[in-house]
Amino acid sequence: MRPSTIAPVILAALVCIFGCGGGGSNAVTPDPSGQVKGPGRQVAQTAVEGDVLLNGAFIADATVVAYDLSTGLELDRTASDTDGHYILDLPSREVGIWVTSPQGSAGPAWVNVPDKSQTSLQDFTLTGGTAGLLIGRAVDTKHGEPVSGAKVSFGGREVATDGFGFYSFHSVGSTPSGRVMIEAPGFSSADLELRSGQVSRDELLNTAFFTVKPNSDTASSLGGVLRDITNGNPVGGAILTLSRPIDPSFTPIRRQTNLGGVWRFYNIPAGSYSLEIRRDGFLTQTASAVINTRDGVLNLFLDPDPAGRATIQGTVFSFNGTTPLNNCSVVASSGAYGSISATSTSSGSFTLQNVVVDTPYTLIFTPTAALNQTLKLTVSVPASGLLLQISLPEETTGAINGRVTKTGQTTPPVGAVVEAEKVGEPQSGQVFRTAVDANGNFGLNGLPAGRYKVRASYVSPTGPVNLSVTGSTDVIAGQITKRNLTFP
Repeated sequence: MRPSTIAPVILAALVCIFGCGGGGSNAVTPDPSGQVKGPGRQVAQTAVEGDVLLNGAFIADATVVAYDLSTGLELDRTASDTDGHYILDLPSREVGIWVTSPQGSAGPAWVNVPDKSQTSLQDFTLTGGTAGLLIGRAVDTKHGEPVSGAKVSFGGREVATDGFGFYSFHSVGSTPSGRVMIEAPGFSSADLELRSGQVSRDELLNTAFFTVKPNSDTASSLGGVLRDITNGNPVGGAILTLSRPIDPSFTPIRRQTNLGGVWRFYNIPAGSYSLEIRRDGFLTQTASAVINTRDGVLNLFLDPDPAGRATIQGTVFSFNGTTPLNNCSVVASSGAYGSISATSTSSGSFTLQNVVVDTPYTLIFTPTAALNQTLKLTVSVPASGLLLQISLPEETTGAINGRVTKTGQTTPPVGAVVEAEKVGEPQSGQVFRTAVDANGNFGLNGLPAGRYKVRASYVSPTGPVNLSVTGSTDVIAGQITKRNLTFP
């Protein structure tokens, strides 16, 4: 079967009026943003967070948007803060994330959001250029499934839809216009007219889908799930090539597994086929497939490639560079391959095994020692493995925690506000504040070490009440100072 023109696809016409492309480095580079930023930062129960950078600088006010890869619908959007950091509050599922700002754009990144109280880490490095990011999605009208490998044309350029049916054009200008065309084997062609000024910043990444119609109602499909044979885990991002050696006129078709390892070929005539499966970190394999007049299922397994796996080893030290840190959590996270974790021993050593070679990983070191901060690194592991000597940053802040009560009353003064004012340099006079929770508890975190005046206030049924703690409260770096307050 020769490729024919494709049909109206669910084209998610997403236009971000900003810059383009993402990139990264293979070097082992400490990421200054990896340390906990800002007092009292809270992470969503299930979240994806990270930093937005351009040429090593953190980019504020970049728009970060996440889409459900199964439906193409927007799940959450946020803006990076003044430190270039963002947090997305997402349900546990497979998502695609794009970033755009006046300085550039990046994405997509595919992330399998965990199903428990855990945070996935994903940084974005922007590539500056002409403003504008156009994103779309193609979906099969018969099966409601994304169409991968479709050719999409716009402004004299061509890109292919990925395994989730998405495509991206970077640097299309702040007021893009023209015709978006889409073609795919087995589908009728489709187009979308994009008028100048039709898409604005306020309509950033709002999707209008292309749908493509199969040319034949009698053709069948073949699909399944690809897994790691050693542990049964799904293998995402694998490239599957369907060919027909006995029919030179058949153009090979490529598909990509999603993060759950799911794949499917649509609109395939009955016959015998050969299927090749490739994925970094695994041995390339081939399988034979017979497609008849019904939709078929073929589950596949890949053997890990020992030459494509490596080990990250190292030692974690305290900020002084000499004291080993025991019981420090070390997590290596990759959007496509998931997470690998280890805990440092009494000598500070740790080992992370089965890391995929030449794939970016984010390393998070979380200490239990009070005087050290969390550290984040971005690494790409060579075939020979990676050996790290890590000294965690010194903790320079502390906290004041406690409970607010009222004399002769069992119900806490809900809505009370607790303030801590810094006494003496540096930051003399700076005030940190927080509200008590439903149980009367409060926490002031990220306080620079030093002396503070603590006070509380709230509006009671009989009028405003203010309370100041007599004397002062000392905050010590890496420690929590307990201070309970009682209104008369």
